[in-house]
Amino acid sequence: MQLRIVPLCAALFAVCLPQTALGFGSAEHEKIGNLGFRVALHFMQANFRFNKTELAAMQALDGAPGKYMTDSTEDRKLVSYGDITTCVDFFLYPAMLLAQVNEKLEQPLFKLSQCRGLFGPTFAQATHNNQAHFQHDALLSYQLMHQAAASIVDNSRVLDDDERRGEIIRGLVLNAMADHFLQDFLAPGHVVTKRQALSDVVATAVHDRANENNFEKKLTFQPSHEWLTSLNVTYLLRSLCEAGTNPCQLRKGLDALAATKENGERETAQDLGEALQALLEKRESIVMRGDDLLWQGNAEQRKQRLFMVLVTAQSVVDTIFGESSFTRPQWEEKDAVPTVAKMLYGEYLLKEADAPVQGPVLGIADMRRIVGISGGRENMIAHGRAARWTISAETIGGAAADNTSRLNLIWTAGLTYYGDSGVHGWGPVVRAAYIFPQTEYWLGGYIRELSYPYPEYGRDTRRFAWGVRFDTGFSSFFTVFLSLGRDFGTTPEGRFDKGLVGGVGLEVLLPTSQIGRRR
Repeated sequence: MQLRIVPLCAALFAVCLPQTALGFGSAEHEKIGNLGFRVALHFMQANFRFNKTELAAMQALDGAPGKYMTDSTEDRKLVSYGDITTCVDFFLYPAMLLAQVNEKLEQPLFKLSQCRGLFGPTFAQATHNNQAHFQHDALLSYQLMHQAAASIVDNSRVLDDDERRGEIIRGLVLNAMADHFLQDFLAPGHVVTKRQALSDVVATAVHDRANENNFEKKLTFQPSHEWLTSLNVTYLLRSLCEAGTNPCQLRKGLDALAATKENGERETAQDLGEALQALLEKRESIVMRGDDLLWQGNAEQRKQRLFMVLVTAQSVVDTIFGESSFTRPQWEEKDAVPTVAKMLYGEYLLKEADAPVQGPVLGIADMRRIVGISGGRENMIAHGRAARWTISAETIGGAAADNTSRLNLIWTAGLTYYGDSGVHGWGPVVRAAYIFPQTEYWLGGYIRELSYPYPEYGRDTRRFAWGVRFDTGFSSFFTVFLSLGRDFGTTPEGRFDKGLVGGVGLEVLLPTSQIGRRR
C-alpha cells in the first residue's frame, strides 16, 4: 500500500491532465486562423495584386490549414498565422513574441514544441492566469491588440519596402494573437464563465458545461446581418468560394473547412451553400460550441465555422490596411449574470436564452461533473500510535461563487479507504471548503465514518470523525494537503484508540469532460 498511493495519483494526473478552460482545441484555433488568413490572402491577391509589400508579408505567414503539430519530432520551418493564434494559450505574455520578428522572417518565431508541452510550467502559468480570455476581458483584449496591430501597419507607410515588410509582419503577428481572444469569445463557455471569481477547477467545469452542449442549445449567437451583407464580406465570400459556383465550392487550399458528417461522409458544396444561405438570407442564429466540437459535421457548427472564418478574414484585412472596423463592443451584467454581449460581428442572445448562464450559485446543472482522487499518510499524534495510508475518491456536488470576496465554497462527497500492516477499512466522507481563486488555497472541514477492526467485539465497528484540511498548490487541479482531526485508529498490536490524527498527501481534481482530452 505504501508504494502505490503516490504513483496512482501521478498516473491519474498524467492520463487525465486538465486543460484549463480553453475555448477551442489547439487544432481548431490553428485551422480557423489559417483558413481565415488564406481567404484574406486571396482577397488581396485578387483585388490588390500591385501591393507587393503587403502580399510578401502575408505570404511569410501563410500555412496549410489542418497541419498543426503533424510532425511530432521536429519543428516546422514555417510558423503560420494559425500557429501563432493557437500558441497564445501557452504563453503567459504572448506579446513578447513580437521581439523575435525580423523583416525577413528567416527563423521561426518560436519552437512549435513549446505549444504542445502540457507538463511545462509555461502552459501551467498561462492557463492559471487566463482571465483575459473570458467575458468582457476577451473583447477588450482583442480590441486593444487588434487596434495596436493596425497602428503598426499604418505607421509603416513612411518606411522603405524592406523595413515596411517587417513592420507588416509584426502587425500580423500581433493580430494573430488578438484573433485568439476573438475566437475564444465565440465559444459560449468563455461568455458564461466568470473566470476572475472562480478557481481553476470550478471555472473549467462551468466552461466545459457550456461549450459541450450549450445548455441544451438554449444559448445562441446572432450574427450581424448588416456586417454579413456589407461590401467587405461580399468580396471575402468571393475569396472563400470558387468563382461562379452556386452552391459554394471551396477554393483550393480551403478543404480543411469541411467536416465529416455523422454518416461518415464529407460535407459537400451543397451543405456549405445551405449554411451560407442560412446565415446571409435566412438570418439564422448559431448554437455555438467549443472544446474540439467545432468540426462536428452538423448544420450549426457548419454555420459557426463559416462565420468564424469570415470574421478572421475581416480581422486580417483590417490589419493589412492599417485600420480597425471593430468598435464599441458592449458588455453588461446584472447580479453577476451577463445580460449583453455584443460586438461588430453579432451578439449572444442572452436575454432570450432561458439558460442558466452562470450566477453566484453553481449546481450540477451549471457544471460538468468534477471528480478527484487523493492519497496520503495519516498518523495519530496523541493518545496512540496508529498510522495508515489512505486513498479517497470524491465528486463535487456544487459550488457558490462570491464575486465580492472572491471566494468559492464547494462541497464534496466520496469514499475513503485506508490500510497498513494488515489493518484496513473504508467509509463515506463529506467535505466543505473555501477556495481562494487567485491563490488556489483551500480551507475547510471534513466528516467521515470509517470501519475499524474491533477485537473486543469480534467484528468491525464504525466511528464518526471530523477535522480540518488545508490544500495548497499552483492550481486547484493538483494540490498538496495537510489535515488534522479527531479520529480513531487500530494499532498494529490490535488496540483500538481515539486521538488527534494528522495527515499529509496529494490530490488531483478535474472535470470528467477533461479526461483523456489532448490539445
